[in-house]
Amino acid sequence: QSLGAAAFDAKSLSIYPVPAKDYLTVAHAFPIGSIRIYNQLGQEVYARNGIGNQADVDTSNLARGVYILHIYNAREESTYKIIKE
Repeated sequence: QSLGAAAFDAKSLSIYPVPAKDYLTVAHAFPIGSIRIYNQLGQEVYARNGIGNQADVDTSNLARGVYILHIYNAREESTYKIIKE
């Protein structure tokens, strides 16, 4: 679920599986500059830069709950709510 004005074209962005268990895949038609995941307290719990078109994010160490996913590239930024089971 997008939280705000999604700058990334929804047709070219995939985030799956939702809810996530041990991993989350983020794929886009254009290179992703960075991914950040924050917990409900606003603390960064995952960060990765220089990704390319697809990232497999290890979520196995995250507790169950709701997280905020920020995706950035050179021109765009989007924020999504993700659920970890």
